[in-house]
Amino acid sequence: RTSILSKRWKYCWMLLTNLDLNDYYLGFDFKCFSKYVDQVLEHCKASQLKSFKLGLFRTSVQKSDVAKWINEAIRLNVSEVDIQVRKFGLPLSLFTCKTLTKLRLVGSFDDSDVFNGESPAVMLPGLETLDLNVSRISCVSLFRFIHGCPVLESLSLEILCPDDEEDYNFNIPTLKRLELRINSLYTSKVVLNVPNLKYLFAGGYICPGFVMEDLSSLVEATVFFNGGLTDYRQKVELLKGLSGVKSLS
Repeated sequence: RTSILSKRWKYCWMLLTNLDLNDYYLGFDFKCFSKYVDQVLEHCKASQLKSFKLGLFRTSVQKSDVAKWINEAIRLNVSEVDIQVRKFGLPLSLFTCKTLTKLRLVGSFDDSDVFNGESPAVMLPGLETLDLNVSRISCVSLFRFIHGCPVLESLSLEILCPDDEEDYNFNIPTLKRLELRINSLYTSKVVLNVPNLKYLFAGGYICPGFVMEDLSSLVEATVFFNGGLTDYRQKVELLKGLSGVKSLS
């Protein structure tokens, strides 16, 4: 539209460093939307993308298309990736992206699409913030992902219908902020060995068993579980483990 006023503005959009592609206000035909995203990423001339956001709540797209678009953003040296799609795939390039500092994934991801056979090496040397609200990902795959982030400082995780009974062992010395939401009939233990953690949020439907190995730097904690009295003892143990915190809600 701006090119009507000035021809020199015709290609300015190609230099944008923040791409936010969504269907918040209008539903799109799958083929038209996919073609549109393909063209935007193909013609993007920015040397480095600051952020790539994809929010699809009304439009159904193929998992392979989402993986392809993420891969294109990584080719453009993206710093922040925010994916909110019902079902999505992930390219192998995501797990070794050196420029990524912030990652948010919301939706359904089948980890067998990636973590099968010889699992890919995960090394995200610059990732500081990770926000996962993902169903159908196993505990083993999840922590293979997390442990490949050597400078991770902020982690937000929602546990949805785990397929295994593995303990969630958070042994992350760099972590400063942890938000853990448990919205499933989850009975395994949560082990916290996070010596530099400053803020903790723990909440959800059922209170699991918590093992507090090291919370020596904790300043503030918020706890909220709306389950019945069946998990009363586990709640008491959780509060005992937080007895040294300065501020507790």
